[in-house]
Amino acid sequence: MKRGIPLFRRGRIALCVLAMSAVAFAPSTCPAKARSSSDVSQSDATGPTENLFLSDYGTHVVAFSSEFGSGWEASNLTPSRADIDPDGSIIRPLIWSSASMAPFPHWLLFAFDKPRWVTTLVFDNYLEEEADHPGISAKDMEIWAGDDPDTLQKIKTLTLERNRSGQKVEIAPIQARYIKLVIRTNYGHPWYTELNATGAFDNGTRPDVAAQ
Repeated sequence: MKRGIPLFRRGRIALCVLAMSAVAFAPSTCPAKARSSSDVSQSDATGPTENLFLSDYGTHVVAFSSEFGSGWEASNLTPSRADIDPDGSIIRPLIWSSASMAPFPHWLLFAFDKPRWVTTLVFDNYLEEEADHPGISAKDMEIWAGDDPDTLQKIKTLTLERNRSGQKVEIAPIQARYIKLVIRTNYGHPWYTELNATGAFDNGTRPDVAAQ
């Protein structure tokens, strides 16, 4: 969908209607590169099995730096089971967009219904709008986690590949009530940054207490 100048996006209402109908636990100084995978799914027996960012678990975005609105809300990043196929793929566009010309960093704060273990995040910055709006996809990011939104710890820095889905990032197992995603850069678009629904998973591994 083509967008107009900042503060106005032609064609966005039509896409909105379609959308609504249808790494260790320590501060990291060097960004890791997210691993791309075309077959990251909930049915992967060797990997994550449940997306903890589903609203069915009571997970929701409790705060964010900005959003464009009109179908590009932050709440899109916590879809329900009704929004996904059995293999875990999203069946309709669920995209967050920053507000027009909002300054970096952008951030989104996710809250679980209770402290949950997280070992893996799967990012998707594939966007059909990339063709008409080059560089709109999120690039350099940070993952923060903890039980208090005011005292979160940075646990990972990473760089997403441009305009790709299924980018898996593993972290050391952590139990947290909040996960914060911080977007430091995009791929060059001057007005907007976008990110598709993200997955948070627990593959069952736990810290090796004996080794600590």
